[in-house]
Amino acid sequence: MTGTLDILNGRWKILALLIGGACLAFGQGRWPIPVAAWIAPLLLLAAVRSLPLWRGFLGLVLVHTVAWEVAYMGMVKMPMFARWGLFFGLSVVMGMIYLADRWASRRSDGFWTTLVFPTGWVAFDFLNGRFSPNGSWGSIAYTFTDQPALLQVTSLVGWTGLTFLVGWVASVTLWTWHQRQSQPLVLRRVG
Repeated sequence: MTGTLDILNGRWKILALLIGGACLAFGQGRWPIPVAAWIAPLLLLAAVRSLPLWRGFLGLVLVHTVAWEVAYMGMVKMPMFARWGLFFGLSVVMGMIYLADRWASRRSDGFWTTLVFPTGWVAFDFLNGRFSPNGSWGSIAYTFTDQPALLQVTSLVGWTGLTFLVGWVASVTLWTWHQRQSQPLVLRRVG
């Protein structure tokens, strides 16, 4: 099932991008709503995989930049243009991770492709935590501080384990959706 992975048709592509951005804005930062943090990467991945390459990338970068501005409104003490520049730069890096996922999912229908997005996101989170003067502040993992069961993941693999889990759930969900014609095969591969 390599090739195009257009699971969204027509206006649903743009709608997924916009709703995914809204979920990202309210899935972290000032208003951390855990369910929004799970939905955001799923919708954003579906949109980027379905839209034409540059429209998907540019749309994601724009939505991501605005979502981070809304999520961290009043929390990041920087001049407006510097803050928007920072969010834009980080969004471009995240956009490249989404493009890597798009590339892998179009080249193969193997289960291994579900690891591309979460691995890239973990690398982004880890490097951001390592080199940012604010450490891991801003990681999606902080959304789940009120979720004791999920916090157990951090005791084993650190905050990036939660980032991986959120990204992997989105990626596996889309992979399963693409494989829906052969459900017994999907169950064998996942199980």
